[in-house]
Order: sequence, then structure tokens, then C-alpha cells
Amino acid sequence: MLVILDTSVLVRYFTGDYKKKAALVAKLLISDEDLSVPDVVFVELEYVLRKLYQGTRHQVVEAYRFIASEKNVLISKEVRQAIELFATTALSMADCIVAATAQHGKLASFDKELIRKARAESYWKTGA
Repeated sequence: MLVILDTSVLVRYFTGDYKKKAALVAKLLISDEDLSVPDVVFVELEYVLRKLYQGTRHQVVEAYRFIASEKNVLISKEVRQAIELFATTALSMADCIVAATAQHGKLASFDKELIRKARAESYWKTGA
């Protein structure tokens, strides 16, 4: 059975602020369970770790890369691409996921920085 991990579980693990809960998550991560992290959790995790725990961008990147490296954790290919974009730009994770998804089509956005950093094809050819 697939087990879905939510933001609170990953926050407990990465911050260790509740030792018993962090230990439960650690045990789950090394288990034989098939785990999945929905795309939105990565956006929420960035917000919580940066804003509420004053984590650095580098720490968030390391957390993302850890999650992506776990053999029993399923994440979307868009999030895998977004993690590397997040690591090499100043874009938010939300924008990185949009950018990774835009690789499959045109991006309708007024955010010129997003379009440029995503190397996406803009829906509007004129400078809308």
C-alpha cells in the first residue's frame, strides 16, 4: 500500500523539533513501505523551513535532494527537475514546479524572469 507523506511529517524529520515524531518518520523512511510526496508538499516545505524555522535555501535544497534520493519515495519527474532548478536559481519552488511542467508546452505567464529561467516557450509572442 502506498503511504503519502505530508508536510508535517517531513518538517518533523528535518527539524527534529519533536524527537519522538522525528524518530517515527526516520523509521518509516528506511522501511519497505512505498512512499509518495505530492508536489505541493515541496512548496509547503520550502515555506515552513525558510519562514518558520529560518532555514537557508541550501538547507532546503539538501532536504529536497534527500527526499529525491530515497529509493522507496516516489516523486514526480517535474519535481525532480524543479529541485535542480531551485538549487541553481532564486526562483521559489512553486515557480520551479511551474517551470518544469512548462517543458511540456507553452507557458502563459507575465513573469518574464520565470519564462527566462525556465527556458520555456512563452504563450504570448508579443511582450504582453
